[in-house]
Amino acid sequence: MVARVATAWIAGVAALVLIAVAAMPVRAIDPALANGGGSSVAGAADPAVAGDVLAAARRTPTPRPRRTPTPSPTVRATATPKPTATPKPTASPSLSIGPSPSASPSPSASPSPSASPSPSVAASASPTAAAGCGPGLAEPPYTFPVPAILQDNFESGTLIPPWTVVDQEGDASVVTSTDTSHTGGCAEKITVSTASTSRAYLYRDLGGNRTDVWASGWFDVAKPGSDTGSNVPYIRFFDGSDLDNDRVADVYRYNGGGDAWLRTANGSGGWSYVQLNVLMPLNTWHQVTVHIVPNAGSSTIQIWIDGVSVYSNSAFNLHTTVHLTTVLLGAEHYEQEMMEYFDDVNIGAS
Repeated sequence: MVARVATAWIAGVAALVLIAVAAMPVRAIDPALANGGGSSVAGAADPAVAGDVLAAARRTPTPRPRRTPTPSPTVRATATPKPTATPKPTASPSLSIGPSPSASPSPSASPSPSASPSPSVAASASPTAAAGCGPGLAEPPYTFPVPAILQDNFESGTLIPPWTVVDQEGDASVVTSTDTSHTGGCAEKITVSTASTSRAYLYRDLGGNRTDVWASGWFDVAKPGSDTGSNVPYIRFFDGSDLDNDRVADVYRYNGGGDAWLRTANGSGGWSYVQLNVLMPLNTWHQVTVHIVPNAGSSTIQIWIDGVSVYSNSAFNLHTTVHLTTVLLGAEHYEQEMMEYFDDVNIGAS
């Protein structure tokens, strides 16, 4: 029994040896064997060799895992695409250039507009009278019961004196004219347009606060304004130096009807009107005479046209007005269109 087991064991060992030998690398042949000094491995009885074989058979080598090399990525150079050439723009056909135009001449700088002349207030030297005027003619007769302040037939060609202020602005004018006259060869002419800067007048300062004022003149309206709601003034009276706010009373020709009217300040910034019921035809001389005694609610106003009394009231309400300071011909407003002649003017006051 023991012999069988030994035999089986030996057979198993021999099988293992054969397997181990087959797995071992080939060794170099021992020089002694090569020279005939020993037998081959298969027939060897050398205990050392047999022990080596047993040891090799017992020691089954654990196979080492081999590291699978990571294949290096094949780097293929990606060909950079050649940029598509930008097509050259087709040149626009050249414009035919004609002869260079002559440079436009630089416009001459417009002269700066002259400032509207301030009303003259100083006395001016007497100019030579206009041809056709009669500077030696007597002034108009004066018949008022108060001291005379001004008498003017406009023959001398001088306005200051006897007038205190003469104003002409924009395209408006105040000129001595031979177009027509009431007496002599000349009269004064005022022309005003509808331009926003057009204004003309002349006035006489009465020399203080006057409580009894008379004014008279001959007037010829040659052209009324196109605004039928407006008027052409004859004579205007003021209490104070503010022409925009100090007018108290005036007499005028109404553009819409061609008749004469009286207008007075109503004390509240507005006006009161009195129709005088006298037609004033164009291009005809008419005398207008006004007498005012300012005394607030008990004032006197009297008006004559062509020597005929057309209005008289000794209880006229002039509100707070108790004196007058100025008499004006023309209009202190801008754009009050007119063409008017006046002559033989008298002003008196006390």
